[in-house]
Amino acid sequence: MAARLIASLFLGASLMAATPCLPPVKAVPSDASLRDVLQREHLAQALEESLSYLESPRGRRDYAKCAAPFTLERVQRTLKRLQTLLRRCGDLDELNKSLSSEFQWIPMAGQDDQGTVALTGYFTPVYEASRERGGAYRWPLYSRPGNLDRWPLPHPTRIELEGADGLSTARGKLKGLEAFWLKNRWDAYMIQVQGSAQLRMPDGSLVAVGFHGATQYPYTPIAFEMSRDRKIQEECLREGKVSLREHFQLHPEDMDTYVQRNNRFVFFKDIPGPPRGSLGVPVTPLRTVAIDRSIYPSGLPILLAGLPTDVPNRLVLAQDSGSAIRGPGRLDLYCGIGPEAGNQAGRLVHAPVQAYLMLIREEQDGRDGKDEKLKARSGSKP
Repeated sequence: MAARLIASLFLGASLMAATPCLPPVKAVPSDASLRDVLQREHLAQALEESLSYLESPRGRRDYAKCAAPFTLERVQRTLKRLQTLLRRCGDLDELNKSLSSEFQWIPMAGQDDQGTVALTGYFTPVYEASRERGGAYRWPLYSRPGNLDRWPLPHPTRIELEGADGLSTARGKLKGLEAFWLKNRWDAYMIQVQGSAQLRMPDGSLVAVGFHGATQYPYTPIAFEMSRDRKIQEECLREGKVSLREHFQLHPEDMDTYVQRNNRFVFFKDIPGPPRGSLGVPVTPLRTVAIDRSIYPSGLPILLAGLPTDVPNRLVLAQDSGSAIRGPGRLDLYCGIGPEAGNQAGRLVHAPVQAYLMLIREEQDGRDGKDEKLKARSGSKP
């Protein structure tokens, strides 16, 4: 079974060479077998969300721009066949056999044309906040300026917008745009980094906020800046031996220095329902990844191989994007809501993995319909 799957990966590489937006890779890993697909609930949910996107007007518009083999119809058949296999295959060996024989696995080029992809994690934080300033609620979260599209370039830097202390906006472009107030400057900054949050109001109610525009600067990870300045060791951060929150609690003077090195400033709006990604569909913990949508099609299933966890291989869906996720060698895994999800995301600090786009083989395109007809004739439920 493993040999057949690896053979299909090399076949996928030939497809990649024919697709302009997918650079060829020179090597693939020796082990790409799936081991977590029997944890089906979240995977089934993520498949349904991808199909919802593909069936929307936005999905149809996006795929009108995609080159073969990534057509809307073929990606839809891929997702629907996966749904069928998840319902019917009773054990991991049976499911892997079908995945190996029925699908092509197309390696992502990675950062080095050898398939090495840097994986990070993101999450939806939950923070205490208020719509009114006062007491401990001092640090603001901002609504989008109505004239943001008309701001001249280059946009104001972070220090020009909020001052070195994060509080000097009374006479600037952001005056009157304060939508929420946080108790901690690090919390307000992290919401900008994550792009969304759940805010717990003083009365106990939760309000969800999401991305609503940003200044035109690239995202600068302040952890790398601090590592370069020898303030922290990247290995300690990855292994969970130190956190930036704890560092800034011990060294508050560093907050003013390093937050200002990330000039990308994000604005927010209230959003109903669960956290959503850039496709407009809910993101699923440990099943949604953010990709560079200028390179890779959205909604596709992707195999992550070599994760630094007890489940080294995981099937995920390309359902989000982000300002820091650029190029063929970057992916960002959504880890969920709250502190534990934050801990999981924090352990993924550019972890090197392999990643493969998944497409149904052309000769299998009609398989699912045939299975349904056979089941119907036998009187069995699909």
